[in-house]
Amino acid sequence: MGDQDEIELSVHAYKDGQEENLPVIPRLIFTMKQEKDAWQLTEITVAGHIPLTDPDYLKGLRKQQDEANEQMAQMRMNMIVNGQKAYSAAHPEIGYACALPSLVPQKTESTGDEAEATASFDPGQGSEQWNGYRFTLTGCGGTPSLKYRLAAVPIDSESQGKIFCADESGKVRFLTSGKPSSCFSSGQELNPQPAYAPVIE
Repeated sequence: MGDQDEIELSVHAYKDGQEENLPVIPRLIFTMKQEKDAWQLTEITVAGHIPLTDPDYLKGLRKQQDEANEQMAQMRMNMIVNGQKAYSAAHPEIGYACALPSLVPQKTESTGDEAEATASFDPGQGSEQWNGYRFTLTGCGGTPSLKYRLAAVPIDSESQGKIFCADESGKVRFLTSGKPSSCFSSGQELNPQPAYAPVIE
C-alpha cells in the first residue's frame, strides 16, 4: 500500500485445547503510515463479526447456552432438595412439600418478615419454568408426606441439555438423553460420595 499499511488481529478463545465460539468475534485493525524511516500508528479500528450463516458457529453458541442452563438447573435442584429437608424438618406433621411455591419464603401478615425458618431461598421463586428448564414436583402424598420426586427437563425439545432428577434420598442425578422418568432409576449421581474415606493419623 505504499506508505500505508494495515495489520488485522482476531481474538480466539480456547478451552481444554478446543476453540470456543464467542458470541461476537472481535477484530482489531491497526492502520500505520510510514513517515521518513519509521512506521507510525495512525488509527485503531475495533470491529465485531457475527457469522449468523455459519452452522458450526450457531451450533457452538447453542452448546454454550445449554451448558450455562445446565449449571443453573443443577444449582436450583440442590437448593430445592435442601429446601425440602428444611421444610419437612420444620413441618413434621406435613412432611415434604408437594408444590414448589411452598418452599419459597413467605411474608408473615403480622410482621412482614420472611418465614426463613420454614422455607429456603429459591432463585426460581417457586416457578415451574426457569432458565430454560421445566421443574416438576410429584410423587408426594399421605400425611405426613414421606416421599417426593423432583425433575428438571429442558423446555426446548431440541436442547442437548441434561435431564436432572432427585427424590427424598437427597441425591441429584442426571441423564444425557432418554425419558425423564428413567432418570430416577438409571440416572448418574452428581457429586457422589467417595466409596471410602481416607484415615488421617
